[in-house]
This record gives sequence, structure tokens and C-alpha cells, in this order.
Amino acid sequence: MLRATISTKNNVDITQCKELIAFFKKELEGYRPDKSKIFTKGQIGRFLKEADDKQFFLTKIAWIICVVGACRIEELTNLLLQNVEDEELVFPIQIPSNKI
Repeated sequence: MLRATISTKNNVDITQCKELIAFFKKELEGYRPDKSKIFTKGQIGRFLKEADDKQFFLTKIAWIICVVGACRIEELTNLLLQNVEDEELVFPIQIPSNKI
């Protein structure tokens, strides 16, 4: 990945730099990347059921939209409180479009 980045950004081929490649191999010896922390279905379901609506209502809406896949991540981040209407039992959401 580093080689591709340097090649793309600086137009430099580092495959010929044997000392540099040896250095990177030595430095990366024993390296293990941290495992990503992700929520399980059970954790999401428990949060949606048990979390207080008064405090976490908008977070719950965001989770539901993400899980259902109703919008892209940039559309979710551009979502404003004005995009959500309160019609007592139903909360229609207008997702702002970023498409041109």
C-alpha cells in the first residue's frame, strides 16, 4: 500500500530501493493491526430496545437508517433535525440528496 501511494503521489518506484524494503520488513516484523471494533446484531437490537428514548431517540433513528441501508454515509451526516417531521406516531424523514 505504501509503495502504491508513493508511486501514485510522487511518481517514484521504490521497488528498486532494496535497503528501504529491508528496513520496512524489519520494522513491521511482529506487527499485528488492531481488530476493528464493530457492533453485533444483538448489541444493536439491545440498544434499540433498552436505551432511553428521551436521551437517544435521534441516535436510534440514525442506527435504524444505517441498518436498513436507506442512505449513504454522507447523506446521514448531512441529516438535520429539520429533515425529521413529528406526526405523532410516524416520523417521516427527508434525506437530503448529494447527487448532482
